[in-house]
Amino acid sequence: MKTLIPVILGLILMANLHGQMFSVSVAPTYVYIFPKMYLGAPVVKPNYGIGISVDYQRFIGYRFSIGLGIDYQQSSMEVGPTMPFPGEPSKPAHEETVKLLSTSFKAVFNFKYGLFLTANPFVEFQLDQYEELFIENHNGIGISFSCGKRFQVSQRIGLYLEPIIWIKNIIGLEDNTYPIRLNTVGVKAGIFFIK
Repeated sequence: MKTLIPVILGLILMANLHGQMFSVSVAPTYVYIFPKMYLGAPVVKPNYGIGISVDYQRFIGYRFSIGLGIDYQQSSMEVGPTMPFPGEPSKPAHEETVKLLSTSFKAVFNFKYGLFLTANPFVEFQLDQYEELFIENHNGIGISFSCGKRFQVSQRIGLYLEPIIWIKNIIGLEDNTYPIRLNTVGVKAGIFFIK
């Protein structure tokens, strides 16, 4: 019975959705850190990663839509060696896996020929944090910008490509003396469904 309730609610919701779009995408990403280094901290080398997104949009007229999105991003960063203070030993290089989960509010400007621009403020949380990590407490508010093109396959289904940049941790939710921003660029490739 407990599993039937969400299914029934989902079916009722989907039956009443008009002028709405759902999309799922995968994005290869390139992650870099800002600031790159400071005295006593390790150097973090940029690296590649992967992102997965699920988005919902509601059209408000032809040119504008708003929505919500959930993004998961993962990348492995090479950390170190440290830039030690004078007289202190340097720590060896190692690899850290960073897993981030975010939820965003989407503002989408639609143009002719399937072109669109987006500006998406988001709140992001770092998963599996522990004290030994250099890249930790990466919880904060950021914004992403993108442009893209939709390719209509049928009246209700299509594909899209969306180059995007995420500017992360603009406002940190943690009290860090030296805040770190893992900025990311990527290209989303996905499928969308229009109701």
